[in-house]
Amino acid sequence: MDSVVNPWPLVRAAHLQVSYSLSKFVSQAQDQDFINLATNNDNPLQFTGPSALDRKHQVSFGGTFDLPFSTKLSMMGHFYSPLPQNLQLPELTNGGEIFATDWLGSGLGSGGAPEPLPGTQIGQFMRSTDNSNLHTVISNYNAHFAGQLTPAGLCLVGSQSCPGSGTIPVLTQNDMNALGWVMPQVAPVGPNAANFPWLKSMDLRVAWPIKLKVWDQSITLEPSANVFNVFNFANSFLPGNLPTASLLPGGPNGTLAPNAVGGVTGTGTTPYRASFQSGTYAVGAPRQFEFGLRISF
Repeated sequence: MDSVVNPWPLVRAAHLQVSYSLSKFVSQAQDQDFINLATNNDNPLQFTGPSALDRKHQVSFGGTFDLPFSTKLSMMGHFYSPLPQNLQLPELTNGGEIFATDWLGSGLGSGGAPEPLPGTQIGQFMRSTDNSNLHTVISNYNAHFAGQLTPAGLCLVGSQSCPGSGTIPVLTQNDMNALGWVMPQVAPVGPNAANFPWLKSMDLRVAWPIKLKVWDQSITLEPSANVFNVFNFANSFLPGNLPTASLLPGGPNGTLAPNAVGGVTGTGTTPYRASFQSGTYAVGAPRQFEFGLRISF
């Protein structure tokens, strides 16, 4: 915080403030507003990482300037680092998920929360993984897990790897392949896939306080004009509007679907852009104007 007098021509006083926050918000779920189940029922704390509201870097600044003709100019800016997202396997079957994507072997029924891609953690995308190295994560998964049986699938075919060996086979490997009860192949990352951007916003306010005396009563009239997001920064991928964490669906070009993490391209970010629906004080929404009149007495 700093205050200076007559810093520039026509500026009688200025009050400036800059803040930086290095934060860390970890959780076992992306949204703590709901009752969540553990990703791994056998080890509830195994998957712990950045929450969907984690903003690692937050830079904010503001200032007020006293100008001629009783004019007060105020400004406030925010620059926040991108939100994280999971990299998940989706549901593939109607009730047979323990044989398709439950690679942990802790149980995953129809409608259960998807499990993270093997080798990844909660909130890994836009932290240790982004679109520059997502193809490596997917390639490693396809090389070591795709087409393999889950722990429950191993028991179904009577594998010696099943806990409690000596299980009588119920189906064969070919049967499991025909049913789609094997770990899925994940589509590759599409060209020009977009990372989640920083949130950027800057607001301006101009006010003209006018002091009056009415019947020995001091009254201040203050007309004002506000411009939110004055530079009309295009913000996208804000809380509650992230692409699905599922990596399986493939688009028509054989790559990740455009509504999946790593599948959204620069030309397809429109559905994820911030909009006016959250009201005037929605940080990151398109440019908005507000005019007001304050009466103080």
